[in-house]
Amino acid sequence: MKYLAHFDKDKRYGQPLNEHLKAVAEMCTEIVPNVVKFKDMDNDIIKYLAYNIGFFHDIGKYSNFFQEYLIGNYKGSYKNHAHISACFSYLFLFDKVKMICKNENLMYILMYLCYIVVRMHHNSLTLDRLFTIEGQDVMWQELNVIRQNLFENQHQILDDLSSIAPNLKDLDFSTYLDLERLKGNKYFMNTPQLLKMGRFADEQWYFFLIYMFSLLVDSDKLDSAELVHRSGKSISHSRVAKYLAFKDKGSVDKTLLLKRENARREMMNNVDSLTDEQIKNSRFFIITAPTGIGKTLSSLQCALRLQQRIQDIEEYVPKIITAIPFINIIEQTRKEYENVIGDQASLVVHHRLADIASNKNLAKIYR
Repeated sequence: MKYLAHFDKDKRYGQPLNEHLKAVAEMCTEIVPNVVKFKDMDNDIIKYLAYNIGFFHDIGKYSNFFQEYLIGNYKGSYKNHAHISACFSYLFLFDKVKMICKNENLMYILMYLCYIVVRMHHNSLTLDRLFTIEGQDVMWQELNVIRQNLFENQHQILDDLSSIAPNLKDLDFSTYLDLERLKGNKYFMNTPQLLKMGRFADEQWYFFLIYMFSLLVDSDKLDSAELVHRSGKSISHSRVAKYLAFKDKGSVDKTLLLKRENARREMMNNVDSLTDEQIKNSRFFIITAPTGIGKTLSSLQCALRLQQRIQDIEEYVPKIITAIPFINIIEQTRKEYENVIGDQASLVVHHRLADIASNKNLAKIYR
């Protein structure tokens, strides 16, 4: 049987499920920069978790119910796949994370948050009503029906998975579908309360959760649309100086031009004077300058220079995000940025009146 992740009825074309799982797992891992880490988690753990939630996020699509749903032969609730995939992911990570995570409490928290990410990847991200919803017995009954179907087809499923991941050939499928084991796990059942008000409460879990959720949703949607995630692209900060030379050519106010040039050079000197350690350890830098000194382009030049230095030090290209009040100022800044950047990089502008659908730069970012 050929298992599919998606199926276009008009084109009669379906994306193989194993290819989708592998692509999402690899994309989730690749887009995590080496600098991403949290107070209790290093970069290796984050990448490991990102890969596995990407690989197992749609494992429930192997059920006959979902495969029949794709071609229009089934419409019942057993087609749902996110929750059983989340349960599988939790039990899989239960056996794997403890080998790389020495802190038992941390391990349970990470596994549970990854469970939430997979379970909610087709919905809004929330911690509310996960285990306090009415009809919990019905929820577990539905999961058991899907689990039984997956268990009955485990040999075919493992053959399909191992064709793209040979290390999964001997995967103990039944262990990771043992829902009774999951229901009997006090940490699994009580973690929501512990995270909210117990001794495990910590703001880092909020940022970890939304970061991992963003990774999965972005990668899943991009691969489903047959798009690839493109890494960032840097351009030289010297383009700002060249643009200014062209823009100011013929200006009669030489005093103002000199004042702006001196201020711009002082700002650039401050960026250049930062040591590598200051850039690595100080995540916030503030530039202050008087009105009319040309902060729009000077700050862009500083940002481009800082981007280049971070690329050299951290070995990844950070995005430059400019937040500006008032739509008219945003649009003025957009025109200036476009004059500097040209076709050398992608510029995406967003505000409540922006027409994102017609933004040609989006095609440059995802293609």
